[in-house]
Amino acid sequence: MTEANCVQCQRLLHADEARHAVDAGLLCANCYTALRDEVERQLGEIQSGINYPLAFIAHGFGAGIGAALYVASIVLSGWDIAIVAIAMPWIGTKLHQKAIGFKRSTGLVIMAVGISLPLFAVTRLLMWGGDMSMFDPLDLLWVGIIAYEAWRQNKPLR
Repeated sequence: MTEANCVQCQRLLHADEARHAVDAGLLCANCYTALRDEVERQLGEIQSGINYPLAFIAHGFGAGIGAALYVASIVLSGWDIAIVAIAMPWIGTKLHQKAIGFKRSTGLVIMAVGISLPLFAVTRLLMWGGDMSMFDPLDLLWVGIIAYEAWRQNKPLR
């Protein structure tokens, strides 16, 4: 190994000294430890102190707006454009993240999926007039996409 400077403190790193490669260059052991501790602290803050009741209300309201958009797209176009249903978890998540400070957790994933999927099912049933014979196996694809979208936006960061 050759000598190089730490990108954080600019200290010269000798050939036999511990170093850690990052996108910007090399870090000395002290700077790397400090950076790692700061990242872990910030990740801990993102996943703690979550106001779940507020998140539930905000997500429910946002998912309701998404359901209204989905119904409006069906009524106005005469076509069942199921991709519009992705607005349920998307708008719901955007509202609850704004309300609770952009936090993420497994509990928020469960909440988002638990609100968005039943709302999608109820909306579909209401649009069909309660007729289950209108069920299409392709609906399972939309269920998966809605669940994925709810998970993707709320999954805990690592």
